[in-house]
Amino acid sequence: MDRLDSIVKIMDVIGIKFSVLFETETKTPDSGSPMLIRKNERQKLNYPLSKSDELKEYLLTPPSENLEVYISEIAPDTSTESSYSHKGDEFLLILKGRLELNISGDEYILNEGDSITVNSQHLKSWSNIHDDITEVLWVIYR
Repeated sequence: MDRLDSIVKIMDVIGIKFSVLFETETKTPDSGSPMLIRKNERQKLNYPLSKSDELKEYLLTPPSENLEVYISEIAPDTSTESSYSHKGDEFLLILKGRLELNISGDEYILNEGDSITVNSQHLKSWSNIHDDITEVLWVIYR
């Protein structure tokens, strides 16, 4: 188990969302008000355990306890160091490229336009098997 997976498990137990690790000062919506985030205003998430040129992720939603939406740009031959899990449900949509996704030992090859929904408590790992950047839209609902 790598360090990031351990951190995510601890955060799940104490009820803290994953994106809080990367939050800077961000706008939060007034109660029930719409929150527009322009492309050039997206918050970039900086993972301490990955090289910045291998994985770029941007938060597309304001901080929320129930919903987190990210877009990832994954360099070729980049993969998770180990399997991970967390609470909630997860939806992935491949916007560009190909992603190999392993869910509890079952392997899925997702091509551009493919999507998958999974209970996030299943162990997952992924790898960009495309010869270019793969872009993925992630939606996590807790």
